[in-house]
Amino acid sequence: DDVIKPLPGFPKFIGSKAANQAPQIIDNRIFISNGDSIFVFNKAGGGGLFERLGGNYPIAYLPPGHIFDYDDSSGHFFAGVDKRQVIVYYRLGPIQATGIVINAETTLTTTPVFIPSKTQSYILVGASDGNIYDSRMTMFPWEISDQPILSLAAYEGKFISAVSDAIITPSRKTILPHKSNGWEILVASSTNLHQNYFVAADIGGNSVVLYDTLLNIYKQLQNLESPISGTAIADINNDGGRDIIVTAGRKIYAFNYNGFMLDNFPITVSDTIASPPIIADVDGNGVLDVLASTKNNLINAYSANGKQVFGFPISISNGATASMSIAQAIQTQSGILAAMSNDGYLYAWELPNVQSVTWGNYRGNAQHTAFENSQLTGRQISDYFPASRAYNWPNPVYDGKTNIRFYVSENSNVEIKIFDMAGDLVDQLKTHAVGGLDNEVEWNASKIQSGVYYAHIKAYGASQSATKIIKIAIVK
Repeated sequence: DDVIKPLPGFPKFIGSKAANQAPQIIDNRIFISNGDSIFVFNKAGGGGLFERLGGNYPIAYLPPGHIFDYDDSSGHFFAGVDKRQVIVYYRLGPIQATGIVINAETTLTTTPVFIPSKTQSYILVGASDGNIYDSRMTMFPWEISDQPILSLAAYEGKFISAVSDAIITPSRKTILPHKSNGWEILVASSTNLHQNYFVAADIGGNSVVLYDTLLNIYKQLQNLESPISGTAIADINNDGGRDIIVTAGRKIYAFNYNGFMLDNFPITVSDTIASPPIIADVDGNGVLDVLASTKNNLINAYSANGKQVFGFPISISNGATASMSIAQAIQTQSGILAAMSNDGYLYAWELPNVQSVTWGNYRGNAQHTAFENSQLTGRQISDYFPASRAYNWPNPVYDGKTNIRFYVSENSNVEIKIFDMAGDLVDQLKTHAVGGLDNEVEWNASKIQSGVYYAHIKAYGASQSATKIIKIAIVK
């Protein structure tokens, strides 16, 4: 049965205070906070109050197999925030325990982040005084800034935070292009194509910044046309590199590590996107899909080719602005999709075929690390300079500017010479291309007359070179 259908007993009214909270699917159960308390429900619709306190933000989860605070790796640990405190809940069958592991001096401003370890897992959380509190040394927080911590991510035993004007690690501060209280930080794990990199997105604004940890430089991606509702990281085009997915206005954008738009993006949807994106192979066909909720009360799912996934859109009352959550099908159990509506109802559906959940919870995963390090199955193109990857867009050119795109399998110098129909050279462009990714050069043709032109693209690698000619039409 491939039909997407509501789980029994859903939707459930949680209350208006839960409308902006993100549900979490953990261990085949759905957790939801209402700003104060935490509730939990199973797939059959049963459940209720989980804990009275700790629901200021979505809870974080540490699965069995990891040790936290004491020598026990067999139970489940959950962490929630209650104003200035981080409360940890331990569950192992009938055994239950609760303890305060962080007691901050000021209000906590981020969800708790679990750092999993086989020897000593710990929790990080940001606060309004600019400190980051660490459950291993609660009396000596990391003094990061004199501004509130807006966002926190953790990767490979390290962490990075965002404040209104900078992204900060314990050893480095990088100034952001403008000041905003909407900055959100994410981290992409290294691949054969790139090193670790950070992404800072101004939620509610229109800026996205990509920071290269190896070169110690950042690149601001194109300003988007509408306010950003959310971001995610995944290898959405299956080329072996991690991409940046952004929802803004009525569009889903996807950029590669080089900062250039992927093929078939942006995808335009039926109404303004209200929620951050989540990423999974919804229909089990081996291709990742992007899910996002729109203001016309629909949840949409689009594949990387720009087409709506079978069974979508699905309806939800009054839309969803908080992050959704998705869990993949395991053996005989179907997957789950959960979302909160703006009028306080928790919705849940059975997804029979969902696989490969790469960014499926609030902040990417149930630990809230905002770190994408899933195993990649995609392969980069082996041809040095494939002719099919060389083209320009838009074409024809109506507004005087077009982007000349090409792919090279290794770092290369690229020279582009543009000729008119008579064979006269009208312009010349040069750039350095990053290997393993699509690259682009913008050609400003605003002073070029209407007509047909030929762009000769020549790439020079360390051991090989290639040429491709493309036709460009200028219309004024």
